[in-house]
Amino acid sequence: MKRLTSLVGMILCLVLAASTAWAGYTSYDLDRANRMRDRSEYFEARRLYSAIANDYYASDNIRRQASYFVGFCSVRLSEPRNAINDFRRFLRDFDTGYNTVLVPDALYVLGRTYETVNEVERARSCYRDCINRFPSGEFSQKCRERLRIVGGHDDPYPHHYSMDFVSDSIDAGKTTQKLSGSDPFDGFQMDLQQEKVDQLKEKFEALHAQP
Repeated sequence: MKRLTSLVGMILCLVLAASTAWAGYTSYDLDRANRMRDRSEYFEARRLYSAIANDYYASDNIRRQASYFVGFCSVRLSEPRNAINDFRRFLRDFDTGYNTVLVPDALYVLGRTYETVNEVERARSCYRDCINRFPSGEFSQKCRERLRIVGGHDDPYPHHYSMDFVSDSIDAGKTTQKLSGSDPFDGFQMDLQQEKVDQLKEKFEALHAQP
């Protein structure tokens, strides 16, 4: 009986050790994914971002950033439907309380992605939501600009005073504030030629195939 008790105790200790050995992804792993993204290695980066975002041992801040950049990578891979799902998942999981980091970014990018697949009314809804909730800042201004493009000549959201410093500094020839860098559409347009996307995916899978 004592031997059985000792054996059970050893098993419980091993199970406990195994469950606590994995401390979760850290900022180091997030930095690795960011470096991949900076090198335009979007398949690899998305895989790591996704793993981090789904790791509940990781901190909320790290998971939030990783979840957002899953969608960023899907945009850069010209996968609009995946990007829509990614950003909707981000908003579902992280637009839940006082912490709104990356929420206006996600609303804007989701709207842009809806435009890409010709779901203009959903795009307008995202833009209006961003403007109503976050009336100042880079992404609310971008949403106003998109509404002027997709919404005709009527502009229910006039230029906000918070963006005046940008135009003033441009007129004065001064250096403007650096933008966030979280907009995947900045200087980029989706290439919806599926053949090219499939070729990139096959290349990635071949590089990482098991020997």
